[in-house]
Amino acid sequence: MFLLETPEYKKEYTPCFLVDEYKDNFIPINKNSYIDAITNNYKNIGYFNQNNIKITYTNMKNGECLIMSKHLLHRTDLSRTENFKGFNFRVIIKNKDGSIDYKHNYTKIKPYHIYDEKNHKIYGCKLFDFV
Repeated sequence: MFLLETPEYKKEYTPCFLVDEYKDNFIPINKNSYIDAITNNYKNIGYFNQNNIKITYTNMKNGECLIMSKHLLHRTDLSRTENFKGFNFRVIIKNKDGSIDYKHNYTKIKPYHIYDEKNHKIYGCKLFDFV
């Protein structure tokens, strides 16, 4: 896996991806939402100067684990051998009061969820509600 760092990255870009084909030194950044992937209609949200990007290769082995925040830019190494096995998963950490922070527009997923619009929190979430 490749980890990418740049001072030009903004947290509001998450989730995003970098466009592979670009001109000059400016790499387009596209929003990467679920609906965008389904419709294959991605919105450009900015550009990174390729000269400001630091790339680190993790060279992970089978059985190794990397824990990262949702704001870490990364790319899969597509040249890995076929015997490489890997998967990723997301973890949501509840607040001490049992709520989950959620700042976006919330569409009720489960009938027992309670959304506190003022404080941007969801209450009543169970272990596999977002799987």
